[in-house]
Amino acid sequence: GSRVVTKSGDTIVQIAGMGTNASLAFTTRKGYINLIATEDWTDSAQGCYWEFTNTNTGTTTRSVKMVILGNGNVGIGTASPGSKLSIVGLPSSASGLSAGDVWRNGGVLTIV
Repeated sequence: GSRVVTKSGDTIVQIAGMGTNASLAFTTRKGYINLIATEDWTDSAQGCYWEFTNTNTGTTTRSVKMVILGNGNVGIGTASPGSKLSIVGLPSSASGLSAGDVWRNGGVLTIV
């Protein structure tokens, strides 16, 4: 077949997982690792980012859990990190956490 230019939003690479439910019917894909174009590709511009998705326990809805942008910014719990590491959803107390868990102690990340 003929080749076409990669466009912004195109999935370039995809690793996906799915299974069967209690009715033994195949489910839709419940987890992905995608490499997605961030611009229309030219000979000198080929931006892209990695996106990691999965499905929370007890649901059937897939959502983005982590991204690695073309500029190196990593987002956990956010699809648009504004710095080298952006983590959304950290607990604000160590209560109930295990050794090695991270929490936000005011403006400081603290390891239990």
